[in-house]
Amino acid sequence: MVLLKIFPESHLLEENGTIKIGLLISSCLLPLYMVYISARPPISSARWLGLKFTVVSTIDYLTSGIVMYAAFCFLNLSVRFVDMESIFIIATIAGIISMVPGGFGAFDVIFLLGVTQELNVAKEQALMALILYRLAYYIIPLLIGLLLCISEIQVLISQRIGNNQLTILSKELTSVVFSITQEQIKQIGRALSTSLFFVCSLLFLLDSCLLFLDYAYLKDILLLVISPFYTCVSVLLCTDSVVIYNGAIATYKNLRIKVFVVGLCQVVLFFEGMSLTATLLTMALVINLFFLKRWLEVEVIKRSILEKVIWVVTILFVIESLVEVYVMLPDQQLLLMAGSVFFLLFLWGGWEFFQRKKLRKTLKLNFQQLNEEEYQSFL
Repeated sequence: MVLLKIFPESHLLEENGTIKIGLLISSCLLPLYMVYISARPPISSARWLGLKFTVVSTIDYLTSGIVMYAAFCFLNLSVRFVDMESIFIIATIAGIISMVPGGFGAFDVIFLLGVTQELNVAKEQALMALILYRLAYYIIPLLIGLLLCISEIQVLISQRIGNNQLTILSKELTSVVFSITQEQIKQIGRALSTSLFFVCSLLFLLDSCLLFLDYAYLKDILLLVISPFYTCVSVLLCTDSVVIYNGAIATYKNLRIKVFVVGLCQVVLFFEGMSLTATLLTMALVINLFFLKRWLEVEVIKRSILEKVIWVVTILFVIESLVEVYVMLPDQQLLLMAGSVFFLLFLWGGWEFFQRKKLRKTLKLNFQQLNEEEYQSFL
């Protein structure tokens, strides 16, 4: 990453060519090692196991760094993500070498030294960001894990106790103290997912409409291509928040497609020099999708009034944004941009509408009422 200019060079590399050569040689070891263990795997039935572990480890470093970067953003510290991530990875490696659980001590010292000396962050602010990272990455997951553990213990107890009165009494007391059940956890999960998707979709919608102004000033053809897809998916994600809260399974596949499209737009915009915040939010949605499927219980729901209201409000917001750039663009370009946005909305929204209607009709046919003779035959 340093050699490719993704992560910044230190002054040591600039002054010492020997270290740079050593870095180049060591950077070639990982690809060679991956090729070797793929060609001659230690476990013949798992040829790509090493590659999978490497990918998972890379994602772990990236997501952990995103948590730390979110702490920096929360404290209004202006640092580049790649600069912070390079120091974070070095500090994490130091924590692993120290063999201390969580890298406590070694990680903290190396990270504090790095951000204060290389990034010129005040010591107090760097320490506060580190504390927020520890809370978000360790303490909060620990509390959530304890709640989930209590719920699982309740299930195990109910399966093994039988009719023992003393155990039943202790189980009832536990249920009173810890009233979070599996169903309530699903409801809480859906509520949190709904909030996350709704807030992110609103930010995406605002960001996509700002692309209209960017195109009006920059006349970048890439923005003209991306903005209709970005706007369309943002509007549809706003309405999907209601469906997520009601637990509809049918919307899960559509959500994956929409998040994938948003992710592609964010990758292109990131390399165009746009903000990193929307990219981080997209990654949060991707992570949330892994947990969301187990919280959805209903096959399909009827379109509610709230969905229609959100649909109308978001469409009006898009129209207002297009009106703002009316005087900045020639008629042909404005017509092309507005036409492509509403064509995609009509096409994608109409497809979802008829798909949901078809699924509801199929479910009605599968669960139609039995007459008396069919009921007796079923019994």
